[in-house]
Amino acid sequence: GKALRASAVPSLKHLNLVTEECPASAAEVEVFLKALDSAEMPPLEKVEILLHNLRIEQARALWGGKYPSIRTLCLRLGGDTDSEVLLGFLSELVKAKEKPQFEIFDLESGVDGKVLMLMGEAFRAGRFGFVRKLKLVGPRSGPGPNSGEVELSGGYVGLSSALSVTTLPHLSELILKKVNTSGKEIVGFVGEAVKGGHVPGLRVFEVSGLRD
Repeated sequence: GKALRASAVPSLKHLNLVTEECPASAAEVEVFLKALDSAEMPPLEKVEILLHNLRIEQARALWGGKYPSIRTLCLRLGGDTDSEVLLGFLSELVKAKEKPQFEIFDLESGVDGKVLMLMGEAFRAGRFGFVRKLKLVGPRSGPGPNSGEVELSGGYVGLSSALSVTTLPHLSELILKKVNTSGKEIVGFVGEAVKGGHVPGLRVFEVSGLRD
C-alpha cells in the first residue's frame, strides 16, 4: 500500500497482481484497496488482481465502480460468507445504471440458490459480458432433498437458461459442481447457447454432483 504512491512510481500504468504463490490476506486486501482509492495513487490505467478474501462492503464497492483502474478481477472465495459476498456483489451489478469497468472476470466460489438466481438475472440484463471463467460449487447435500437443495437446483437451471438469451463472448470455462439435479435441463440450455452462438469462446464445460 505504501509503495503504491505517485511519488514512488509516477509512471506506473499497468499493475498485475494475479498470482497463486502468495495470496493476499484480508488485512492486505484492505490496505491495497485503500491505496487504490487514495489521492496519492499513481496514474494507473489497468490493474489485474486475484482475491481470496473479500468483505461484503468491499464487494459492493468493487461493483459500484469505486476502483475504476481494476480491469481484470479474479475471485476465488472459500469462506463461510461466500454467498453473502456474492449477493452484495451481484445486487450492485444488477441495479447499477452503468456497466462496470471490468474487462475480464473469473469467479470460483461456493453458491446457493439465491446467488444463482441473481446471477442469472445479471446475465439476462446483459451485465456479465466480461465473465471469462465460472466455477460454481453448491453446498454439501444431505441424505434427502430439502427446500435449499430444490432452490439450488432451480438456480442452476435458471442460470444455464440465461445463457441462451444473452451473449457471453469471453466465457471460456463453465464448471458447475454439486448441482443436485439430473443435469438434463442444464446441458440442454447450454447446448442451445452453443448452437445459438451465445458462448463462442467456450472451451470447458463440466457438470457434476448429479441426482438420478
